[in-house]
Amino acid sequence: MNERIIPKTPIRFALAASRPYWYWGVLTITFMAVAVTVDTATYYVYQQLIDTAQALSNGLATQAQFFWWVVALPLTLIGHQLLYRASGASALTWTSALRSRGADMLFEHLSLHSIPYFSNRMSGSIANKIWNASGGARDMIDSLVWNFINTGFAFLAAAALLATVSTLRWSLALCQ
Repeated sequence: MNERIIPKTPIRFALAASRPYWYWGVLTITFMAVAVTVDTATYYVYQQLIDTAQALSNGLATQAQFFWWVVALPLTLIGHQLLYRASGASALTWTSALRSRGADMLFEHLSLHSIPYFSNRMSGSIANKIWNASGGARDMIDSLVWNFINTGFAFLAAAALLATVSTLRWSLALCQ
């Protein structure tokens, strides 16, 4: 794509502005996917801890098995919080760079216009529109990542957990 051509749609503009920072986007989504998976696994760890404690009281489990679940619970609770924060930090870096580059792209395009273009328009109004466009691209990526991709990963992680826990429960969930 020619650098002087500004994409006409918001999504293409956001993608063009974030192209040099694609690795931050991949890192954000990777951290988020792992955080959601660990967060969903926390419910399984709770369930196993309770079941193992019950089995231990009946003599059907060992203290080593119970200890493993006692250790796994805080690890999953702390782990998913740290991964969410890492995802947020990488998303902040990505979207801040996206906004800056988007504004640079638009100002560069604007600098190609003639003097009469500026004499017919207020320069403050033009600058405000550029900041709104680049900020809108950033807000759109933020919304996409935290509202849609996050929810999609949560659904997939819950479905995978349900599928691995019990095939009977999985088949009942599909029938409802």
